[in-house]
Amino acid sequence: MHSTVRTSAGIGFPGHAPEQLFALADLRLANTGTGSGAGEEVCEEPTFFLSGAGLLLLPPLAGGVYRLVAPVPAGSAVPDARFVEDLLRPARAGTRSAPTGRHGT
Repeated sequence: MHSTVRTSAGIGFPGHAPEQLFALADLRLANTGTGSGAGEEVCEEPTFFLSGAGLLLLPPLAGGVYRLVAPVPAGSAVPDARFVEDLLRPARAGTRSAPTGRHGT
C-alpha cells in the first residue's frame, strides 16, 4: 500500500496489504415498494448491506444518484451492468444474493 502522506511523514508500512478489487457503479434507484415509503429515496445516508457477494456500500450522491461499491474477486472479468443488476436483484437459490440487511453508518 502506498501513501504519499505516510511517506512524507516518514511512517512506514511494515505489513502486507492484500489486493482488494472493487466495482463502482453510479445508479438511479427508485423505491418501488408498496409501503408508505414507495417513491421516496432508497437511503438518505451511506448504507452498508451484507450480501452473498460481500459487504456492499450504497451512499447517495447529488441528484437522486447512488454509488454502489461492491467487492470483486481477483481474476474476475470487468464488471458490467448485469453484474450490478445481480447484486441488486432479490436473492434466488443458486445465485448471488441481493442486499439482505441494512446497517447505516
